[in-house]
Amino acid sequence: GLTHLYGFSDIPAARECFEKILEKSPGDPTALTHLGIAECMSGNFEGALALYEKALSAAPAYLDAQNNKANALKAMGRLDEAIALCEKVRARNPLDPEVHNNIAMALLEAGRFAEGWREYEWRWKTAHLKPAARTCSQPLWQGEEGRGRTLLIYAEQGLGDMLQFCRYVPLAAERGWKVVLEVQPELLSLMKSLDGAHAAFCTGKVMLPFDSQCPAMSLPLALGTEPDTIPAKIPYLAADAEKTRAWAKRISPTPDSLNVGLVWTGNSCLFSADLSAANVRRSLPPDALAPLKDLANVRFFSLQKNGYPLTGGPELTDCMSECADFSDTAALAANMDLIVSVDTSVAHLAGALGKPVWLLNRFDTCWRWMRGRDDSPWYPTMKIFRQPAPGQWAPVIQRVLQELEKRAAAPDQASS
Repeated sequence: GLTHLYGFSDIPAARECFEKILEKSPGDPTALTHLGIAECMSGNFEGALALYEKALSAAPAYLDAQNNKANALKAMGRLDEAIALCEKVRARNPLDPEVHNNIAMALLEAGRFAEGWREYEWRWKTAHLKPAARTCSQPLWQGEEGRGRTLLIYAEQGLGDMLQFCRYVPLAAERGWKVVLEVQPELLSLMKSLDGAHAAFCTGKVMLPFDSQCPAMSLPLALGTEPDTIPAKIPYLAADAEKTRAWAKRISPTPDSLNVGLVWTGNSCLFSADLSAANVRRSLPPDALAPLKDLANVRFFSLQKNGYPLTGGPELTDCMSECADFSDTAALAANMDLIVSVDTSVAHLAGALGKPVWLLNRFDTCWRWMRGRDDSPWYPTMKIFRQPAPGQWAPVIQRVLQELEKRAAAPDQASS
């Protein structure tokens, strides 16, 4: 892939490299495919699709081109076509974990959970996650009763993933398991508010023996989750009451104004070319929030940790340097009437706390937000504002502006 060819995230250099190859060999399917990957990472999905099709016209059986064409179709929302092509590729290459992982993402985004969760178990053999895969002598939990035995549930990927899937801990406890949680250090204090957890430890520091184990994102498979059976008892996490009161005194949120928390970028993910490029697509340009600058009766608070500064945006109260972990962020968020966030961990935090949250979502959505809806079965208090086309944030912010004007005019309806 591109990571091995030109470093971590230098997409323009990759594009230039493959364009030079194509000047000498215009029909080279490998160069066409890799140029397509560069275009896809840049958000030019139509251009990428055209390049993959050109590569396949030269080499119809070229699996890399077929697989990446399926990814482009998925990014464009053409899920049925993406799944059909993935299945074709899987039939020819049934042991390729990347193929299985790709079809899992498309199936889950399409709401075909039963098939999607099964395919998603292949993630541990992909290049991205294979180094993090665990070898445990204890069996993988598959939903059976616990009868007092101990179950280890552990974080496996991002902070947002753990915030989303820790909702399953109470269900495991209801089945008779003594649940031990292993989570990222940033989440440890917050997880004390989660029902059903017997104990929680930082990653790599579990101090109790256990009988079965389950990575967090295998929990939906273990419990047979379908879109209409997602456990969405909200809130399932809670901000610390003392910290919440301390923040209220510190920032003095006013009842006659709409108090809005803002998050405009995710983690840069520089360790991965794909994730770094996806972060660029999910994050707002520095000047994107400028239209919100002159809103009346709205106070904006930063919930952004380690992000770039906004340009010409609304005036912000920024106390995030005082937030050591997600317990502190949760307490600050608890003082907000509304949280407006790109697709990153704070959006999951807000949803888990039961706070009204508006998700600013890129066109090539993550599977969990699905397609064709402005709500989420994972978070009943969430409203989704989607890009109408790749890279188009202006229409999203315009809709947010209009909705904020309505809420500011009627603060008692901020939660709608």
